[in-house]
Amino acid sequence: MSSLKITLYPVDFETPFSLGDCVMSIAILAEQMGLEYSLNPSGAAVAGSKPDLLIFLKGLQDETSGRLADKVVTILSFPDEYEAGRRELAATPQYPRSEARPGRTLEETVLDMIG
Repeated sequence: MSSLKITLYPVDFETPFSLGDCVMSIAILAEQMGLEYSLNPSGAAVAGSKPDLLIFLKGLQDETSGRLADKVVTILSFPDEYEAGRRELAATPQYPRSEARPGRTLEETVLDMIG
């Protein structure tokens, strides 16, 4: 089972609207599709199989594209894949063990950065 994190950021501060309505749209769609979800004030987390999550995203886009396109920015992330990538990167040594790791002082690094 995969999870999808949806975070909503308002960008239109002149026209009154509620992020709660957007969050409720997420909850209603997830409920209709039978997906697990949890809500927070600025978004939601939805869990299900990857194909179901992709169908969910398409439904969410169809539902909200016209009325919220200029009011809200939606950020989507798959935290499971991010964590897996971080674990893989951490397991890969940056320098082979046989080589001595080059040591640089903070001063040398700063001097290289400023030219």
